[in-house]
Amino acid sequence: ELLEFEVGSIIVATGWDEFEPPTGYLGYNKYPNVITQLKLERMLAPNGPTIGHLVRPSDGKEPEKILFIQCVGSRDLNMNTYCSAGVCCMISIKNSKLIKQHYPEADITVAYMDMRAAGKDYEEYFTLSRKEGIKYIRTNVSRIKEDPETHNLKIIMQNTLGSSGLKELEFDLVVLSASEGRTKCPIVGPFGASILSSLS
Repeated sequence: ELLEFEVGSIIVATGWDEFEPPTGYLGYNKYPNVITQLKLERMLAPNGPTIGHLVRPSDGKEPEKILFIQCVGSRDLNMNTYCSAGVCCMISIKNSKLIKQHYPEADITVAYMDMRAAGKDYEEYFTLSRKEGIKYIRTNVSRIKEDPETHNLKIIMQNTLGSSGLKELEFDLVVLSASEGRTKCPIVGPFGASILSSLS
């Protein structure tokens, strides 16, 4: 059935899809305790698989040390050269604050290239997260390896502010903050531009 409406304006909400990191990249799909933001959000959702409880996929234990890694799959000549305009940054801040509210003792670190909080009150939101004890390290993560006994993740990174050289830190859970991928919706960007432009 075709319906016809007369409207003053049209808003096209294309949606978005999270970038799927290659298997093995930063331990993704190789180590069970390396997950993406979308998987974290499903876990934190009251109607999710763990009924809102944050647990490690490997053993169901509550993680004490959590690392968020920013710009996964973006600002990278081998993957996506673009930045998702701060969307990934704000999702990490929001989710880290949410975890901190439910688990005040959680040790949360965000490894970033540049934090982009370009929006109304976003900078204040970012500052508030730091006051709540969430740590931010400007760094390049070189690689991730897993302790086969504990399934903890050893992160090799270089702090680009102040100290030099590589540093190894250990975390219980790693969350990859992946870029916005090409949405599955047919009307989007260059892939759906011709369809969108034909609407009149």
